Amino acid sequence: MICSDLRSRSQTNPRKESCAFRLAHLHGFLGIDGTVNPGYDEVSYVVRIRTDATREKVEKLHEMATRTSVNLANFSKPIRMAHRLEILED
Repeated sequence: MICSDLRSRSQTNPRKESCAFRLAHLHGFLGIDGTVNPGYDEVSYVVRIRTDATREKVEKLHEMATRTSVNLANFSKPIRMAHRLEILED
């Protein structure tokens, strides 16, 4: 996806990242600039729901889902990353 495409989409869809943000991280990812974090400094999300349930019930469900979310647990605190390289030969 090219930058102009990202810019035009970000105007109609506020959830899209800006082109400058993506390029800055790309410089870190490609090793062009060692001062740039190749990952994200923050991850944010919005839960949108349309329901006939009461606000109280939805908030209670959201609290429970947040408390037990595997993804939120993994993203909200440092975790050990274990990796290994496997080179397959014919």
